[in-house]
Amino acid sequence: MVTNDDMKIIGHICGFRYLQSGQLARLIGRGVAVTRRRCRELARLGLVARLQGAPMEEVSYALTKAGYELAAGELGLRTPVPFSATTFRAKPADGFFRKHELRVNDVRIHLELACVEHPEVALLRTIPEFELKDPAAKQNHEKFLLWHRIEDGRKVRTVRPDACFLLGRRGVPGGHPAAFFLELDRGTQPMRRIEERLEAYRLFFARGLHQTGIYQAAVMRVLFVVDEPTNARIFNIRHLLKAMAGRLNDPQPARPFGAVVGTAASVVHCFRFARFRDLSSETILDEPVWESWDGERIRLFNPPAAEAKREVA
Repeated sequence: MVTNDDMKIIGHICGFRYLQSGQLARLIGRGVAVTRRRCRELARLGLVARLQGAPMEEVSYALTKAGYELAAGELGLRTPVPFSATTFRAKPADGFFRKHELRVNDVRIHLELACVEHPEVALLRTIPEFELKDPAAKQNHEKFLLWHRIEDGRKVRTVRPDACFLLGRRGVPGGHPAAFFLELDRGTQPMRRIEERLEAYRLFFARGLHQTGIYQAAVMRVLFVVDEPTNARIFNIRHLLKAMAGRLNDPQPARPFGAVVGTAASVVHCFRFARFRDLSSETILDEPVWESWDGERIRLFNPPAAEAKREVA
């Protein structure tokens, strides 16, 4: 028998693609042991699959084809990605990428739970990196919502975040959304690749692409969440941003204001940095666990001194 909590579990796995029992327990408000037991029952019914790439790896859950069909039929959910047998492969590379996605989902859960009862901040939409724009398309930038191909002279740059969160003011029609692009960094990519991503975001911002299409956002932020034990990675990425501002002959660029982009180097103000271990649903919005490009400790949403209202920091 499939219970109401089971349907919640199926709905969440549909939206996140991979989840572990602890993550599901937070989302449905149940204990981990109870949630794990229900997942085992759903696996017995053929609705979810248990994924474990290595003997000591914590089990993850994904929907089977029958699970996706139930989510679509009973919950009316439009699956962000169609069922694929490759979801269940157990190759080492697949385990690595699944671990990355589970880390991304931790950040998603922190933010979504933080926004549920927040008095001023509303989560208008979450767009995962795997959400499709045109399933029949051959080119990735035409197939996925969060895959942007940007011409840069003879080069082609790519903006492909791990997720995008559209946030707005609670109770305000239209919400005046801000687009928050998530980059989960586990310290595996060389700094040369990180520099290329920063340059792609510079062009994305300079051309106002965050104000168009699915975003329609006045404000853009890029959230680098670093899953490493030290601050060295954050320091090195901030150094790249300072070097970018220097190359643009604008070492102290003006802050962008709303839809006004500012100078070419103003994009550096869009970046925020945090360590993965410092984030929770209690800290992600309202505690100074983030750093700006110049090392200032800030909140993601910061109440201005002259107002009682909060605004994007």
